[in-house]
This record gives sequence, C-alpha cells and structure tokens, in this order.
Amino acid sequence: MTHHTTDNRYFLDIAAAFIRGTSLRTTARSFRTDWLSAAKRKAQEFLRKKQPFVWNAMNLSTHVRHPLIRLFTSYKTRVKILYLETPWTTLLKRNRNRTDPVNEFAIDEMLSKLETPSITEAHQLKIIAT
Repeated sequence: MTHHTTDNRYFLDIAAAFIRGTSLRTTARSFRTDWLSAAKRKAQEFLRKKQPFVWNAMNLSTHVRHPLIRLFTSYKTRVKILYLETPWTTLLKRNRNRTDPVNEFAIDEMLSKLETPSITEAHQLKIIAT
C-alpha cells in the first residue's frame, strides 16, 4: 500500500487497495474500516513528520474528499489535487485490457457519482487529460 515515488514522496495507493479488496470480495464496509483506517493512520504519521506523500484514491465526490482534505490541512499542510480526466471509450478499453476488469455497470455507477474537483477544495488543482 505504501512505496516511494521518484521524488522521494511516499505513495499511499488507496485506489489499488480498493480494487484488490473488491476483487477479493471484501465488502465496501470492510474496505472502509480496514484499508481506509490504516491509510489514514499512515497519512497522519507522514503529516506529523511533515513528510510529503501522495494519496492516490478514487475520491469521486466532495463528500468523500472534504474529510480527507480537512485532515490534511489540520496539520498545516498544502493540498494539491490531480484530477485525471479520461474519455469514456478509453476508460472502457483500458478496463477490458485489465487482468481483472471492473464490471461496466459499476464504472457507470461511479461515473454518475463523480463531482469534478474545484479549486476551492485545495491549494492547487491540476486537471490532466489522459
């Protein structure tokens, strides 16, 4: 779940942990209580040490992002959101090429809940077309 990036930042891969968890048939509640709690504890450890890190997650809505951003900023840190925008056809093609593809209905459900991040949510927002 944690590794170094090339610029010596820690990388908390919440998205990959979620995908692994769902492929192992853990429930969403189990994921939230286990993986997310562990990731938050690790993030707090980095924040206390003022160690830069990347929180890689599918935070689809402001409702999900805001508690995390509040946690991060409570340590007087700066928050940068990188939003990766992928065309629907590209997303489906990449999914089909995965070893364990996600059900397209689930992808469609996630897309219906998507709220594009706003610059008001963080110190910096970067939108990247992939």
